[in-house]
Amino acid sequence: MKTVLIVLLAVLAAAPAAAAQHSSKPALDLVSQQPLVVRGTGFFAGERVRLTLRTGGDIVYRRATASRAGVFRSNFGTVTIGRCGGFSIRATTKRHAAALKTPPLPACMPERSP
Repeated sequence: MKTVLIVLLAVLAAAPAAAAQHSSKPALDLVSQQPLVVRGTGFFAGERVRLTLRTGGDIVYRRATASRAGVFRSNFGTVTIGRCGGFSIRATTKRHAAALKTPPLPACMPERSP
């Protein structure tokens, strides 16, 4: 009986640590637009992430691995987003998905022709 109680206490003590490791849901944040850099949070430690960037008709893929804290950073390098262009980025894993969508800027008007 004493052994069962010790094992039960050990399991209960480990539960908050496991919950703290993944306490928030996955999210993507824009770090920089030139160069295009995103930061993912709320993923499991060591989780492999596939990133998909869509800009108009173009699609660019990247891969990242979440750190022990469930965070990753990905740089899309030379990908250029137009002054009025919208884009979306989706991060997916076997267990999670997160998206970052940026619509075209409302102040962008078509150029006038003379």
